[in-house]
Amino acid sequence: MTRLDYAGFSAVFTGDIGSSTENLILGQEALDCDLLKVPHHGSKYSSGAEFVRRASPSVAVISVGKNRYGHPDEGVRRRYVSAGARLYETIRHGGIMVRVDRRKPGEVSVWTVVKE
Repeated sequence: MTRLDYAGFSAVFTGDIGSSTENLILGQEALDCDLLKVPHHGSKYSSGAEFVRRASPSVAVISVGKNRYGHPDEGVRRRYVSAGARLYETIRHGGIMVRVDRRKPGEVSVWTVVKE
């Protein structure tokens, strides 16, 4: 896991961690963030309810393409949306760009390549 803090904005990049690693992080790391790269392509074996609640992102990005594993899992999608996150998926939105203005770090702008 990598965390970026910039001018009052924070992002957490999780890579392919699963629920067991999430549980380790819950006890050790500050998770609250503005942007979260959703763990393991939105796998049903990641993004546990407590992890999502503690991260509390306003923007969640799932990096996922066509696959045979069922990623992203619908339950994972629901957890982020229920937590108040704007959810973006590369399979539906294409490239995703996030812009943060250091003068207004709470105003995160998101652009996508593909519009729905």
